[in-house]
Amino acid sequence: MSNDEWIFFHPVVNSESVNEIQKKLSKVVDISREDNLLLIKQSGWVAVPVESGDHFSGDDRDKLLDCVLEYGYREIIAVPLEKLNDFPAAFIIPSTAESVEEFNRKCGGFWFAIFAGKPDWVILCTKLDYLVITGKPSFVRQFLGSEIDEAFSLFYKFASDCTYESVTWQNRLFFLLEQLKTEYPSAEADRAIDLFPPNDLG
Repeated sequence: MSNDEWIFFHPVVNSESVNEIQKKLSKVVDISREDNLLLIKQSGWVAVPVESGDHFSGDDRDKLLDCVLEYGYREIIAVPLEKLNDFPAAFIIPSTAESVEEFNRKCGGFWFAIFAGKPDWVILCTKLDYLVITGKPSFVRQFLGSEIDEAFSLFYKFASDCTYESVTWQNRLFFLLEQLKTEYPSAEADRAIDLFPPNDLG
């Protein structure tokens, strides 16, 4: 896509700026392996999976905007987590409903990470009907609108109800749940946590 096809948000085209954005994200997400996606443990952070039909529509869009604006973020950085032809390596997304809706329309079928700050939080946007919310517990709870344990319980129900999908798909959900609920909280800082079984990146 050419730059003039983006209406509300802004492609990052300067190579130094792109490198700086990718360097920031690499503190939290390791995308160097093609057979897995690795989440790097941050001290004091939690990581929670949330069912989502696409990246941020309806309630999820409102939760995202309410949360980032409450924390003072007027813009969000988006980075694709897969190789995409004719897509910039990063975007700056204003914290507005129109911008998030454009992100859904044009990027909803792809793997992305969004973040702000050092990063101060990261949300992994998958094409597998869920998000992964990572950050300080206060940020994650505000995005969820619930306690963290409740969110894990809801995701367990989501995974359990996915009997219409393949056993491989359901096992992938349970693996993710176990990694984020058990492995991530107990891991030392900077340890990489697999989000998929080996050779099973969707």
